[in-house]
Amino acid sequence: MTPPPPQIAINYLTNADGYDVALAETLGHGPTTIEQAGYLLQIGAARPPPTGRHETTHAQAAAHDPPAALAREIRARDGTCRFPACRRTAHACDLDHTLRHPDGPTRRENLAALCRRHHRRKHTDGWTVHQHPDTDGVLVWTSPTGHIYTTYPRGTDGDWRGASTGPPQPAEAHERDSTETHIAVTAAAA
Repeated sequence: MTPPPPQIAINYLTNADGYDVALAETLGHGPTTIEQAGYLLQIGAARPPPTGRHETTHAQAAAHDPPAALAREIRARDGTCRFPACRRTAHACDLDHTLRHPDGPTRRENLAALCRRHHRRKHTDGWTVHQHPDTDGVLVWTSPTGHIYTTYPRGTDGDWRGASTGPPQPAEAHERDSTETHIAVTAAAA
């Protein structure tokens, strides 16, 4: 049986000079030129990533592993490991529940790609992560020293912004908000 053609995402970013830059990536393989991406899409040798939203059933949300369609959607949305500064491709990552399963459901607003290294270390170094349900995959990480790192999904719609950082926040800024997903996560110093 012939495997399906690879997925190609084209994202448009604004660089520091204010100019728009088009970037193409063969998901799971790496960057490519815009011209090559367009050609591969035109002749059918590649396909765009999924753009629809997979709505999970109650039974799927209660299961630990996401259905295949949701897994493909999350990996396409995230593009890379969502830990700050990690660039491992999402196709080589685990899908992690931001709010630990079974307390948190297996739904897009509670899943993110984390490489095995950051997934395994998530409970030992005092990091916290929040994923707001209405932000479509934006993660806000707080380091053990209180520094804030916001990571954005690479996406498939050209709205990728990488990561941003912020100064340490007072302890009260870390209190759980009932509208957000919260779990203690860790990562060893890279």
